[in-house]
Amino acid sequence: MPLTEVCTGGKTRIATSPTMMDEGVITFSGLVNTINRNECKETKMMRYKQTDGGRLAAGYKGRGGDCVNRAIAIATGLSYRTVRKALTELTIEMTGGLDRSAANGVSVPVSHAYLASLGWELILTKKSYLCDLPTKGTLIACLPRHKVSVIDGTLNDRWDSRKCKRTKCGSPTLEGYYQKEPAKSRKKR
Repeated sequence: MPLTEVCTGGKTRIATSPTMMDEGVITFSGLVNTINRNECKETKMMRYKQTDGGRLAAGYKGRGGDCVNRAIAIATGLSYRTVRKALTELTIEMTGGLDRSAANGVSVPVSHAYLASLGWELILTKKSYLCDLPTKGTLIACLPRHKVSVIDGTLNDRWDSRKCKRTKCGSPTLEGYYQKEPAKSRKKR
């Protein structure tokens, strides 16, 4: 019988026979072979929708390091031009003019300040992956060196960033995500 990878109780195990799968004790050549994997909840593939977030319609051409602009425009429904202008102004203000544009990347403090001003809260995640995001609601996922909008379980981006070769599960590491704060919790602050 071919080896079968089985997902049970948050661990991946290698099965060599149907009996071993039924008993929940899975061995390989008589040795228990258990591999810890956080990503083994229920492997579900997130949907993907290709979009530039309104970049081309705003008159910008070519490729740029504009994932923050794009993710915020898609998640908030604001125009790409509005978001880019606001992020550029905030970048100039927060860096004292050392950085002059949000065209080729936005620093984390600048994007955080802008999203907080719009009423979005940051949820930090530990040992999580993109596939672990909630499937309902509008979120901005913070991946290493990339931000992306996720709406009701669908990743919205210019390129498909659902996969990663650097993790065992094949899904990118999730550093955290932004979600819109409920109106009640904003008023209490």
